[in-house]
Amino acid sequence: MRILLTIIITTLAVQGNSQGIEAKLDCQVTSNLVLTSSDGSPKSYNGFKDQFEIGDFLTFTYGLNSGDGPRVYCKLFDESRNNKHLGIGIPTDSTAKTAVDDNGFSTFYLQSSIIVRNDFILCELAGETAIFNRYNNNRFEGMFVSVPTYRNFSTHVTNLDCRSSIYAGDLIADKLIHNWD
Repeated sequence: MRILLTIIITTLAVQGNSQGIEAKLDCQVTSNLVLTSSDGSPKSYNGFKDQFEIGDFLTFTYGLNSGDGPRVYCKLFDESRNNKHLGIGIPTDSTAKTAVDDNGFSTFYLQSSIIVRNDFILCELAGETAIFNRYNNNRFEGMFVSVPTYRNFSTHVTNLDCRSSIYAGDLIADKLIHNWD
């Protein structure tokens, strides 16, 4: 059947119960670049004021909960500043398009998408994207990208080096396939 990858790390990375499943990646910011334009002239910065910097740690969490209806969710969170940079919850009912197989799952709803595969994780919402590629058993390289919108005319690109003790995409896919049995 499915193989659950377990790697030793100091924190518990997956919690599973009747309410759902949650996994996380502990990530260190390895580069941080903000590009913008002012009066036609390009400008670049090493980040935004009062936000994460190179060397800081962020937590990327993804999972499935049953709360007020099954939802797949993901978020990128800066715990030291109590600041959420990306957060999505997608219902797993008929309002969302969801595909599940032995390698993981994909779900799409309006302007958001979550894809969790054996070696790839993507979380996207209206101009903000967190994307991770597994390059070793418990290590992922990641990027957080925010593109210009009508309120924020800048592009923010952050590289992340992440670790996880357990991959949970197969657990979530199994719950979705078997309707929480």
